[in-house]
Amino acid sequence: MVLDPHQQAFDKQERELKEHFKTQEQQQKDFAQKEEFRKAEAVEKERQAKELFAKQERQKQELFQRQQERDKDVFREMERQRDLYQRQQEQQQAQLRHDIEAQRQREDAQRQREAQEQARAQERQKIERGARKDDPERDGRAGMKPPWEDVKEVELKRQSIERQNQIEAQQKALADMLRAAQTAGRDKADIEERRKSFEEIHRRQQETLAQTQQERLDRQELLYRGPPTARRER
Repeated sequence: MVLDPHQQAFDKQERELKEHFKTQEQQQKDFAQKEEFRKAEAVEKERQAKELFAKQERQKQELFQRQQERDKDVFREMERQRDLYQRQQEQQQAQLRHDIEAQRQREDAQRQREAQEQARAQERQKIERGARKDDPERDGRAGMKPPWEDVKEVELKRQSIERQNQIEAQQKALADMLRAAQTAGRDKADIEERRKSFEEIHRRQQETLAQTQQERLDRQELLYRGPPTARRER
């Protein structure tokens, strides 16, 4: 049987058209599937982005909280160190005031003893002059008082002992201060500054003692030898 060429051409076109439609349908399905994949991927990426953002926010909050805690710890430590330093300063100042007051009391007691000794010596001299009925001026300058050279030697020895006692007391106070500062954990710069402050106070104390001793020696010389004009006349 012979097929009609027109029918064959029509069948061929129909088959090609069906193949074309089938191909288009398959392409549409593929496109739809790819679109679904793309949307799912976009949703997943958005979800991951949100999770990453939330994670970063949590990390930022945690970091901020840790930083706040560290700042609080540092501030508390600074406050503790400041309070400790202030208490130590007050204790050292109180100790220094105590040492100065004790030194002043010792000096006052020493001056009182000297005044009492001088008063007793004068009283003895009056009694002895009254008993002998001699010339007071002659007795005072020659017989009843020790020679000025002996008195001066005794006074100089006494001054040397006073200076030595003061130096020993100052050295002990300085050693106690340094030991207390080291026990408290102070740094070297602070300890050095305190040492210089103590040494300056001790230097002024030594100057005060030297001035007091010189004034006492001058008074004794005036008592035993008279004023400078009288010494020249004699």
